[in-house]
Amino acid sequence: MADIEPEIKRTPRYIEVAADLRQRIETGDFPVGTALPTETELCGTYSVSRYTIREALRRLQDANIVSRRQGSGTVVTSQERATLFQQELGSLEDLIQYATDVKFDLSAPEIMDLPDSLHRYVDDTETAGWTYRRAFAFQKHLRRPVAISHVYMPPKYRGVAEKVQGNRGALFNEFEIFSGNSIEQVEQEIRAVILSPQDCQALECAPPQPGLLATRAYYDREGPAMVSISYHPGDRYAYHLKFDRKT
Repeated sequence: MADIEPEIKRTPRYIEVAADLRQRIETGDFPVGTALPTETELCGTYSVSRYTIREALRRLQDANIVSRRQGSGTVVTSQERATLFQQELGSLEDLIQYATDVKFDLSAPEIMDLPDSLHRYVDDTETAGWTYRRAFAFQKHLRRPVAISHVYMPPKYRGVAEKVQGNRGALFNEFEIFSGNSIEQVEQEIRAVILSPQDCQALECAPPQPGLLATRAYYDREGPAMVSISYHPGDRYAYHLKFDRKT
């Protein structure tokens, strides 16, 4: 019996065209603010149908690389690959893995009271004299931050909070390294928000901008170890959960 050749699935032509146009934009063939060739011209360049060109341009528009308007053609709006940062969590280990994909730029430590909105996470723990660090999270291949976080550690961990630098993965991973204690539990709440003008400026996005607010409380065996508030621009962040039915 003759061998059966495996079927080779060809990449759709519109994806190839979109990838080529994106590369030409990134290398400066089509600078920001200039118009791409017309659909008719692109059809001739790539020897494809108008449908294929429109699908390719739609992908670039969805990535916020070009803008398309009736009568104005297709204009390049960004050279940066507008990748959506997707966080998929199902365990504490997943949260650790998520943070290894980003780097953190931390502000100098400051001593302040824990905000009233976070008191419910710490029960009867003293709320004065916490160490505050502001942290920008950057995905490795993107210039703009994917989040701004406000991180608080209780007074007993002031020395630990001052050592955390954000260059060893998750901030709570560094907490474990410097404190010698393990994080046993994380409580998380996520809700939709409109980012403030100040946060938009820090995150380099145009207001008004929808976003996600993630509040997390980290606990070791002795109680609250760290509380953080993180703001994510809606166009740079997705949160994914998978649910399995118990049998």
